[in-house]
Amino acid sequence: MNDFDWMQLLNPEFYITMSLGGVKVGLWIVLFIVFAETGLFAGFFLPGDSLLFLAGIYSRDLIENFTIIESDVLNVTLLAVLVAVAGIIGNMVTFKTSLSIMVKFSIKSRFLVGFGLNYNN
Repeated sequence: MNDFDWMQLLNPEFYITMSLGGVKVGLWIVLFIVFAETGLFAGFFLPGDSLLFLAGIYSRDLIENFTIIESDVLNVTLLAVLVAVAGIIGNMVTFKTSLSIMVKFSIKSRFLVGFGLNYNN
């Protein structure tokens, strides 16, 4: 991190190979970016597709921080499962947040009724 340049933030490989205090945090950064793109309203500017492409290439390095698996197929499979879980959790957070915002501002719509939710004041 001594040679940090702001242009590195545009390079997805920077996130995958990132280490803080000697601990590699690339896997957690990838999972957070997937979660933020699907779950947070401000995550649309993050490098998602190119990051996932490079995560597949560096899957062995990313998964070795989590567990040691010798098979490359299992490394990619485990990475895909973790990314899918992060995306699903992100979508669930967005759904719950949207529901609470609609209830807070008393937005009565067929959307709420369609899910069997009855919020009568």
